[in-house]
Amino acid sequence: MTKNKKLIGILSGSFLISIITLGFCYSPFGDVCASRTGEGMALLIIFLSAAIFVFSLILLTLGEEILRSWLRFVKYFIPIAFLIIIFSPRGDGGMGPGFGGFPDKETMTYWLTTIFSLVSIILIAVKSWRLGKN
Repeated sequence: MTKNKKLIGILSGSFLISIITLGFCYSPFGDVCASRTGEGMALLIIFLSAAIFVFSLILLTLGEEILRSWLRFVKYFIPIAFLIIIFSPRGDGGMGPGFGGFPDKETMTYWLTTIFSLVSIILIAVKSWRLGKN
């Protein structure tokens, strides 16, 4: 599969996942996610899908080797992020620590999305710089 086809698939998938999650979790018919998976998981899905969408757009203009490096990072980061959110305590919705002094699901979601974005930017920049040097 070519680089552009992969990226179009990633772009489409991340957009659809965001829309579906928003539809199920924040519909006018009720907050489905609050009773089942929690808002932290829904926020993680929405924020990571948005970040993946943005970085996929950026990667459309860059080489395939950069895409492969970034996909390797994404492949490991996403499952770890979901596990962290699953095992994070439910908080009161604030940005402070949750039960036992650990960050709550919402705080962890913001931290994980920030870490994902920063590492993606650094990875893409370093890989582009190294390839441009050769």
